Order: sequence, then structure tokens, then C-alpha cells
Amino acid sequence: LALAAPVRGTVLPPPATPAKEDPTQQLPTWHGTPLEQRNLGSFLQPGVLFCQIGDPQQLEAVLVVDQADIDFLAEDQEVELKLDELPGRTFYGTIHRISKDELKVSPKQLSNKAGGELATKTDESGIERPLSTSYQAQVLLQDSDNLMRIGLRGTAKVHAGYRTLGQRIYRFIFQTFNFRM
Repeated sequence: LALAAPVRGTVLPPPATPAKEDPTQQLPTWHGTPLEQRNLGSFLQPGVLFCQIGDPQQLEAVLVVDQADIDFLAEDQEVELKLDELPGRTFYGTIHRISKDELKVSPKQLSNKAGGELATKTDESGIERPLSTSYQAQVLLQDSDNLMRIGLRGTAKVHAGYRTLGQRIYRFIFQTFNFRM
């Protein structure tokens, strides 16, 4: 098997696959990533992500933003990012792109069922779908220390500008009460 990449870059491992306990007592399948030594010679099902190619110092974070807050975002705004696995570090980036399309499928690691903060519902096909209307924003990050990995979860603070007290009260009232004309 020969794998060829359409671009130049560094081989990056995919998100880890957790080990599964099999109640039928069959032989265990591989877990972790296909690039780990213990998985050498393992059989991979079609569609399994083997690796990713890219620059490990040029990463991106994908923010899931509620519909009520999307109007406060704009491209080139500064973002502070705190990762759950690196709570002592703050990473900085800028919003590169904001999706105009509603988020239809939630990443599993962001679901509240997996420890994330995004409220989701599992549909009949097993896919996690957000309960409230949400959008994605892409944030470009610099990781010169090579501390980040693909698939991490965290929280972000977007520097969206200042609002007067009147604007804040007006927004609070319209979010709390439903006015119809």
C-alpha cells in the first residue's frame, strides 16, 4: 500500500480511537492511532482516517457559536483559547472565516454527552445534532511550541468590542422575553 498526499507537509496523527470492551469476548481491535507501534499490521476498515498532512505549527480551531451571539463576531477579531488539556496556557488567534450555513452535525467530542458544552441530540442514525441553531467560526492559531494536538477541546473568548449598558440591557430583555408584533 502506498499513500500519496496532494500537498507537502508533515504527517500528523488522526484523533485517537478509544479502546472498546467487547462483551462477546472476541479478539480486540486496534485503538489509539494507526501510526502507533502497537497497531503495526492491524487491519483498518475502509474510511478510517490514517493520518493527516499539514504544518503542525499552523493549526486552526473551529468555534461553535450560538445563533444569539453570531452577530457579535467579525473576521479578524482576536480570540483567546484555553484548551482542556493545557489549562495553564492561553493560545491566541484571529477569526479567519465565519460560516453562513447552520451547523447540522456536531463533532462528537463537543457534545455534552462526551463532556463538551454543546447540547446535542442523537438522531436515529447515531449522529449528534445540535439542539440550538449554531454556526462555526474558523480561528487560525500559531503553535510554535508544538503543544497542541488535533482533536483537543476547550473554550474561547472572542474580543467582540464594547457595548453600552443600555445595549446590554436591551439584549438581555429581548433574550429573556419573547415579544411579538
